[in-house]
Amino acid sequence: MDQEIAAEFGRMPPAFLPIGSKRLYELQREVLGEPTTLYLSIPERFHPTEADNEALERLGITLIAVPESLSLAESVLFALNSIDYHITSLKILHGDTLIQDIPSTVDDAFSVTNANVGYKWADVFSRDGLVESVEMPADDQRRSSEVASGYFSFSRINVLLKALTQARGHFATALTSYARAVPVQLLRVDEWYDFGHLQTFYESRRKITTARWFNEIQVKDHCVLKSSEDELKLRAEAAWFQSVPLKIKPYTARFIGTESVEHKFGYMTEFEQSPSLAELLVFGVLQQSAWTRIISCCIEFLDACSSFSAPRDMPEPLDRLVQAKTFERLEAFGKQSRFELDAPLSINGFPVPSLRSIAREMVEQISKEGQEFRCVMHGDFCFSNILYDARKQRIRVIDPRGHLDGIQTIYGDQRYDLAKLIHSAIGGYDSIIFGRFKCTWRDSYSAELTFADSHITSWLASELSALDTKLCKVRTRASNAIMVTLFLSMLPLHRDRPDRQMAFIANALRLYLEHKEIYP
Repeated sequence: MDQEIAAEFGRMPPAFLPIGSKRLYELQREVLGEPTTLYLSIPERFHPTEADNEALERLGITLIAVPESLSLAESVLFALNSIDYHITSLKILHGDTLIQDIPSTVDDAFSVTNANVGYKWADVFSRDGLVESVEMPADDQRRSSEVASGYFSFSRINVLLKALTQARGHFATALTSYARAVPVQLLRVDEWYDFGHLQTFYESRRKITTARWFNEIQVKDHCVLKSSEDELKLRAEAAWFQSVPLKIKPYTARFIGTESVEHKFGYMTEFEQSPSLAELLVFGVLQQSAWTRIISCCIEFLDACSSFSAPRDMPEPLDRLVQAKTFERLEAFGKQSRFELDAPLSINGFPVPSLRSIAREMVEQISKEGQEFRCVMHGDFCFSNILYDARKQRIRVIDPRGHLDGIQTIYGDQRYDLAKLIHSAIGGYDSIIFGRFKCTWRDSYSAELTFADSHITSWLASELSALDTKLCKVRTRASNAIMVTLFLSMLPLHRDRPDRQMAFIANALRLYLEHKEIYP
């Protein structure tokens, strides 16, 4: 794996890299269609999570653990020898590659594309549409305008095995030997995405992610254009970017300007290549030392915000952010779903009060006469809105709130930002959004909830409990209580995903029990 990519996400096979809300292997499975059998080779020291093992099984992908010391040619040979039955044909897609227009009917073919970046890709030479040779350049000088782009189809397995064995570890040499024994067609592909190098990774990731985003988000000319029919909301976001003090701007996406899109208001920020903390938490394998730096960057941003106190005459922020919003949205959910808000519940075998009772108890635990907590506030400081640049060791935030009760303001209560932070870091929000959970309801009011294994979540809970901002501890009775209410207030916003709604309810019950243990 490319060392620069490993520094960003941790060491993992390229096929496990996060692309939007999925791993790369999930997108590869989509473009490969319906092969009879699908194998994915991984380093023998890499151990997928339980959630990944379940996803791989669901997709019909069998893992082959390969010794890490082997070359590419030796790895392919090892994988072929590990398959316990005879195969008559083989298709190979490199683990760091995605090709959207793979033809499924060509028996012997190598894919190529025009090289426009100076990486050490294999040159492919052809004549009359057939491959003559594949050669690794000895230096940075390209000898062919076409390079191998990571897809290979073979119909003669015996010939391939012989070529791999005689190649002495050189995959390009084996491909040349095969092409000289069997006519191999040259496949020119247009939609090729390379995730094997940091520069091409981010460029490919941008193109793939852009194609899958909602209509309200467009990426063009290195800018993100966000538009919506909710003009008041977006004007507030734009005003926040424009109005925050200069000391805070290094932590925000660079604001470009406003622009109307099909009669909808929009604003532009510079496109940020860095991954979100949500992606790093759910899909990454970063060590504790990396997360220590990341959390320190988050605290640094919050401390910068705390340097600017809110006007003393501003209305109480938490009245709207927590109290009013929680009860309004909970009632809306009850009407939408006909879920009984006053029914006693249970989570993982433990009894808990009704949703309405939990909401009332949590709101009562939040002290609202705290002028010292009022400062510049992001308003949606969750992991999906925090991007991390590992090289600069700095976060940038996107999608701020920018208003209270429809009135534009950059100010609020920092405990609300802290609640948003911990509801991602330890509250399980992003695991639910990315589908990395199991939730079952034995009846309408008794739930079982578990999350996919995370090597870092329990450590983060301990780490955050010991940290302070300039204004208060990261985890307080108030921020913890607000975190519980967040999962109740988001219920009606996910009306199109009843499974996610029920997971949010179960998670709110789980966090309520934990809150009671910490703050009895």
